[in-house]
Amino acid sequence: MDTLSTQFTSLSSARRWSIAYTVLVGINLLLIFPFVFLVLRIRSLRDPSRRWAKWLKLAFWLFFVTLSLSLSALVIATCALHDVSLTRTTVRATYHLTHLTELFRTLSAAAAMVFLFELGPGIRHATKGSFRSHDRLTRLFALFLFVVVAALAIAYYGLLVDLNENYSNGFGQADRYSFDGTGAMREGTIRKLVAATQIILFAAALMIMGLAVWTWLRRRRSIVRSVSTMYLVAAFLNLISQTWNFAYAVKWLLLGASTQEEWVFVVHTILGWWMRGFLLIIGYVIAKRSPERGGVWSVPVTHKGAAVPVTGPGRYDGTYRTSQSTY
Repeated sequence: MDTLSTQFTSLSSARRWSIAYTVLVGINLLLIFPFVFLVLRIRSLRDPSRRWAKWLKLAFWLFFVTLSLSLSALVIATCALHDVSLTRTTVRATYHLTHLTELFRTLSAAAAMVFLFELGPGIRHATKGSFRSHDRLTRLFALFLFVVVAALAIAYYGLLVDLNENYSNGFGQADRYSFDGTGAMREGTIRKLVAATQIILFAAALMIMGLAVWTWLRRRRSIVRSVSTMYLVAAFLNLISQTWNFAYAVKWLLLGASTQEEWVFVVHTILGWWMRGFLLIIGYVIAKRSPERGGVWSVPVTHKGAAVPVTGPGRYDGTYRTSQSTY
């Protein structure tokens, strides 16, 4: 009787936590849903100060796909727990959706990383009218990291699918006692690849935080001071998100902790996903800031060092000039 009571208690607890995950992800999806379409209206018009805009759009859409896939997987899993009908088809569908979620989550994080790396030099160009050599190096370094993270994400996604199709018991668990232990070895390789991507993104978040602090210190008295402050906040939210992902990767992936409490998934959703949603929304606010209000656009610089937007008759005319060149 004690064993039966424990099983029912565990099932009841799993149902409650599954509902909590689903609600948290659903709220996050509803939060960013309007911005997914609003972000399409963001314009850069080949302005060199706004090269980050396309990465913001990409990060938004990848994150939207991530949340949609995750919510679908959670709804299937929650319904299965309440119906107590965990068939192989249901489990396989849930796991495949989870693998796609992990892939798009990592790609979204990588796109957000490039957006934040590009925004710093963009703010400088908006006030000074030119890029320095280290600004170009920053852009190239960010693109290099994006390629590396994307390659690792695609690699472990393929290995995850192969593991579930060829080296699992049909319910998503690696078969550790057949195929000469190949399933367990494959699972260990996947853990290392996922952890490697999180470590890279955490290191990049530290560098972005340093870049944001430096940008804020240099621009806090300029017309772009509000944008610089928002950039600093976005970088801090990104650092929170990647710090948690880094800690999760070290404890539960690299060190292979044997148990993982249910609350870990709630914290993972809030710190790992909600923070990214907030930083992307801040990015949208920065992108919509007009040049008259100190937005990140190529504008001329006066002799006092204050940026003055170029305007046409009655409205911003879509042309960009700096003190050194015309675009």
